[in-house]
Parts: sequence; structure tokens; C-alpha cells
Amino acid sequence: MKNNKFYTICVTVLVTAALSLMTASAYYNGKLFIKPGANAKLNAVIGVLEDYYYGEYDEKKAIESATKAYVASIGDPYTTYLDKEDLKEFNELINSSYCGIGVAVQNNVEDNTILVVDVFDGSPAKDARIVEGDVLTKVNGTPFAGAQLEEATQNIQGEEGTDVVVTVLKKETGEEVDLTITRKSIQIDSVDSQVLEDNIGYIAISQFAVETGLEFTRHFDALVEKGIKGLIIDVRDNGGGVTTSLEAVADSLLPKGDMIYYTSDKNGKKKYIKSKIDGITDIPLVVLCNGNSASASEILVGAVKDNKRGTIVGEKTYGKGVVQTLLEMTDETAIKVTIEKYFTPAGNDIHKKGIQPDVEVKLTDTDTTDVQLEKAIELLK
Repeated sequence: MKNNKFYTICVTVLVTAALSLMTASAYYNGKLFIKPGANAKLNAVIGVLEDYYYGEYDEKKAIESATKAYVASIGDPYTTYLDKEDLKEFNELINSSYCGIGVAVQNNVEDNTILVVDVFDGSPAKDARIVEGDVLTKVNGTPFAGAQLEEATQNIQGEEGTDVVVTVLKKETGEEVDLTITRKSIQIDSVDSQVLEDNIGYIAISQFAVETGLEFTRHFDALVEKGIKGLIIDVRDNGGGVTTSLEAVADSLLPKGDMIYYTSDKNGKKKYIKSKIDGITDIPLVVLCNGNSASASEILVGAVKDNKRGTIVGEKTYGKGVVQTLLEMTDETAIKVTIEKYFTPAGNDIHKKGIQPDVEVKLTDTDTTDVQLEKAIELLK
């Protein structure tokens, strides 16, 4: 009897071991065997789940989560894995476009509502007679408060040509109305301009999107034709964007051959970016910046400062001195990866340091006027 029992146990062990060797996971001396290779451990874990996990799971979702976590684990906040939705949002951002109804909204913290602060010309929202000061209360029948601003805007956006029902509390009448609006592609301008007192030109750049260079040229040329005697470029709260657009802006301001910035990659290979044309250099210039001016904005600040083309006014910039590139994959996902560090023309590494303005002016919540802009105007008078 003892011999038979021993035989049965041995056979069971041998059969189990044989089955393990035939599946995706393998064991050696009772431990999961990990073959040599960079992704061997992940493959081994996947094999265990495929072979032994009792329940069902979404393998594609698990791989996506693992990929995102792997990229995030290197500790660089600017190197990220973008899934399909992330990539779509990223492309919309750098192209200054999205598919929606054409309103700018904010969280009105006073009453926790979603307040319309701008309605774009030619947009579906304009056609539906939504106006600045209206309040968005529901999207497709679901109520949204101001604290849910991001979720509400995501629900408003969608495929071009599809309908969304937006409930609006009208500013003038106090009446709540349901509006069925057809979504369309909305182009957002990243550059705005005007002529201020004493014939001083003012150009605000909200981000460096794909078309920003062309937009800037149109605005700048129009101001020059009006005979401005000075120019203010405002990159406060501009988080950066596409470097080619930044270079186009710098080209308009610097003499041909002046260095805009240079980069150095992981192997120490340097690339020097210089102005390709003779820009307009006889108009006095002030650049406004603050702690939210980052990346491409800081490159512009550094180029103007180091080339002594103008005066920098405001507060120390953010300090993002690295460059990313977007590598798209065949499954409509991508990796945005840091590939270089950039330096100002004077060779300054500004990463995690920022750039100090020539004239420091702090803007506080208690200021009733834009003291930074006022200082820029004063310097150009």
C-alpha cells in the first residue's frame, strides 16, 4: 500500500511538471524560471496569468497599464506613454484644435458652476446663441458642477457631426434651456494682438502650437504697418509647445545668424539653432514671463535676453530645459520621450532653475491692475 501511494504521488508531480513545461511559464527547482532578456520577467508573469488565473481579465488593458507604468517608472515627468485617447488629446493640443461646440469655460468657485467666459466666432455655440456669462448645467441630461469642469468638457467634446445636448442657464433671462448642438472641429488661435497706449504693440502667445509661427507673423506684420514704436510679447502662463513655431517667432525678432538655442543629446552631440532670416530689430522689445512660462517660452525668453534684443519683465520662469519627441506606433499609441537638453545662447542650463527676468515684478492676488504689463509699457515709453 505504501509503495502504491508513493507511486501515485510521484506520477502526479511528474505530470504537473510536464504540464508546466508545455505552457508559457516554466519552473526550475520549484521557482518560476525567468529567461535572460529585458522583458523576460513580464513575459513570465503573463505566462503565469494565462496558465493559472481562474477568472477572466482584459489582456489588452493589462498590457496598456503595464506599458504606461514601465515608462512612468523611469521618473521623468516629460517621458510618457500615450494611449489612443491621450494621443488624440495631445494632437489636438499642439494643433490648437478640438471637436466640440466652441466655448471657453471655467469653474466659477463662488457658486461651483461652469461659467462660459468666451464663445468663439463661427462656432456651433455662437449659432446656438450661447453668450459669455451663461452657465452650463447639464450635458446630455447629466448635471455637472464647477468642480467637475474637466469631466463636463470631455462629455461636450466628441466626433465631428454628432449631436450633444447642452443645458444652459441663460444670463439674461435666468431660464434653463436645452440646446441640441452639432459638434464641429474648432480651431483655437494661439496668438492675439492689440495696440496699447502710446502706440505700443502687444502680442500674447498662449502656447506654441503648429500654426503659432504663421499666426505671430500675421499679427506682427499688422502691428508694424500701424507704425508701433515698441512691442510687448506676453508669454506668461505659456507652457511651451512646438519648437519649430518658437523658432519662427524668434526669426522675426533677431538678426540672421543669431543663436536661438542649442541642444545636447545623451551622447553629447550638439545641435545649434540660429535665426534663419533678418528679423525686425529696430523696434524696442519687452517680453513678459512668469513662473508658468515653460519650455519653448523659456527658449524665447533666453534668446531675447542673451542676445540683448530686449528686456525681460515679470517673474522667474518655470525651468523646463529638456526637449521631447513624439514616437508614434502602429496601434495609434505613442511614446513622448525626452531626447535632449537645451541651453540658452549664453550656454545656460535652465532645467529646474528657470530664467531670472531683467526687471522683476511680482503680480499678486491683491493687485487690482496688471502691474507687470504696466511696467513693460513704462519701459517702452
